[in-house]
Amino acid sequence: MSKSYKSFVKEYAMGLQVPSMSYMKPMGSLLSGKPLRKKESVKLKEVVHKYMTGHGLTLSGKKYDKIEVEVTGTNNASKKYDLTILSPKELTGKKVSVSSKFMERGAWTKTDTSKHNN
Repeated sequence: MSKSYKSFVKEYAMGLQVPSMSYMKPMGSLLSGKPLRKKESVKLKEVVHKYMTGHGLTLSGKKYDKIEVEVTGTNNASKKYDLTILSPKELTGKKVSVSSKFMERGAWTKTDTSKHNN
């Protein structure tokens, strides 16, 4: 039984092995549910430091010129950073979870800790 061109293209597009393409053996099937590649572990970038300063940020509806935070942890599965706010005074001690995209793309700089240690 010969296949029509339409059915051949449909099987090829779905990743099924067609007898004339047996040289492509390690091809994954979309119907089997197996991943085509091994799942790689996700690591957050190293651009975030222990102490960071955010410039021109809005928190709880109020805009702050400068917010200093301490990065207390990371959640690689959800790509979030856990922060503890150090200043301004009204937010000191508040714990916040922030996405990694916001930390990497936003107006963040490394906090100059030399003035705090003296």
